[in-house]
Amino acid sequence: MPDLKLPSVRALQCQFGFGLWLPSLMILALMVGQPPSLAAVETFDAVAADRLEEILAGDEPKTLAELQAMQNHVQQLIKKVMPTVVSIELRASQGSGVVVTEDGYVLTAGHVIAKPNRRAMCRFREGEDPVRAKTLGINNGIDSGLVKLESEQSFPYAEMGDSAQLAKGQWVLAVGHPGGYESKRGAVVRLGRILAINKTGLRTDCALVGGDSGGPLFDMQGRVIGINSRIGDNLDKNIHVPVNTFGNTWDKLANAEMWGEFRQLFKPGFIGLSVDRDSDRAEISKISPGGPAEVAGLQVGDVILEFDGVKTDDYRSLVTIALQTPPDEEVVVRVRRGDEEMEFLLRTEER
Repeated sequence: MPDLKLPSVRALQCQFGFGLWLPSLMILALMVGQPPSLAAVETFDAVAADRLEEILAGDEPKTLAELQAMQNHVQQLIKKVMPTVVSIELRASQGSGVVVTEDGYVLTAGHVIAKPNRRAMCRFREGEDPVRAKTLGINNGIDSGLVKLESEQSFPYAEMGDSAQLAKGQWVLAVGHPGGYESKRGAVVRLGRILAINKTGLRTDCALVGGDSGGPLFDMQGRVIGINSRIGDNLDKNIHVPVNTFGNTWDKLANAEMWGEFRQLFKPGFIGLSVDRDSDRAEISKISPGGPAEVAGLQVGDVILEFDGVKTDDYRSLVTIALQTPPDEEVVVRVRRGDEEMEFLLRTEER
């Protein structure tokens, strides 16, 4: 099959409920101007395992067969993780969560439960009885929270991953109950990518709305790597709590302690240079003495061509990507200096 001009990541980022992935593939096929043929359907199993691994790690599928192989993988993943996702109801408020132990500990966002030792109700899938629960600890500083299901039964649970091993660009699944629990719809899955990472927050382009808070962010192996936390005003500003922060504070959370103060995550890092706003290119007009740009070796007059792999045609495009880069982040800056193109490694700093 020849390579296809597939849609962008945004087109791949379909919102769908459990069991509704196949229609989304048909939409994608129409978007690329070619309906899925019988041959394409028959060949997705032939996509090499190592190629599928590359795609799941962040590469974009380049053929319809690869897209269908990715779809098949995600379908199986949804079947695996969906029984672990719950809706959390506390009087008039609702959120989401994910069971991570057989005896019913549930990870969620701190703002969903608000206080320790509150009575809650957790709902699984349609047809299953709701389970009484109790809210436990909250770390307000990063918005993590813990809930315990009050039942002696064994619960399906998701494996906790390692958020320290994540990489920008890798595919992820965000799951939750947007708008609150609906029995006929169930939890909703969104496909997206990791955009930025730091120790206390992950940023993705998964589409989130109210009710998704507290729901899990899964990697492509079905492991919980984060919890939906703060819904941004733009699609690329949604924040998730890294799962490792729960393990690091598990005893305090399990003991129903509440601590920390809400703070802003992902303040943009300082890069230490200025670019002329009115120029039709991203030419450096000023370098801050001792700042990251000077330390990296950049000079006044350098024209920035790429910042962290993103093309920068002018002032606006450079500022857009720079504002998305957190402190203490290493980025490659490609510039034109005279007739020569050069690359520099720049580490952003706290402002």
